[in-house]
Amino acid sequence: MVAVSAPRTSSAYGGLTLAQFTAVAKDKDGTIARVEFYINDSLVKIERYAPYSWSTRNLRAGWYNLKVKAVDNQGAATT
Repeated sequence: MVAVSAPRTSSAYGGLTLAQFTAVAKDKDGTIARVEFYINDSLVKIERYAPYSWSTRNLRAGWYNLKVKAVDNQGAATT
């Protein structure tokens, strides 16, 4: 199981505002090996340890699709 815990849906950022993204991930039969953060289907960050987060000041004005993918110690993945 993986879910974005921040920001809320339709959050707005502009200029040099710090955008912070966090995710929670759990695996019922193993451990989480990594959590991947994607912006518009482009991989931007891999986190191997909780808390799983990514921060940036490089987002220009516009709409973005944030996706997170968790991969467990057995290679199974979920988004």
